Amino acid sequence: MYKTHQLTIRGIDEATKIQLQHRARQQGKSLNAFTVDLLRHGAGVGEPRFSNGLGQLAGSMPKDAKVDAALRAQRQAEPESKDNYGF
Repeated sequence: MYKTHQLTIRGIDEATKIQLQHRARQQGKSLNAFTVDLLRHGAGVGEPRFSNGLGQLAGSMPKDAKVDAALRAQRQAEPESKDNYGF
């Protein structure tokens, strides 16, 4: 284990803060953990992280009421298909 330190970073604009929060959420990390990983990677410290790029796609589809309605309709089984699986 290595000794850790605390830093304060000033001058972060709102758009950058929101993007950092969004990307942290996508990876299931706290903002602090994500930022530390980002700084370590940018500084060339530690093991490189493997990424297949799919994390950037997660949650990227824009909301569309028509698509949501179609998906809801697909998820609702028709009464006659419950017993015979639609055959």
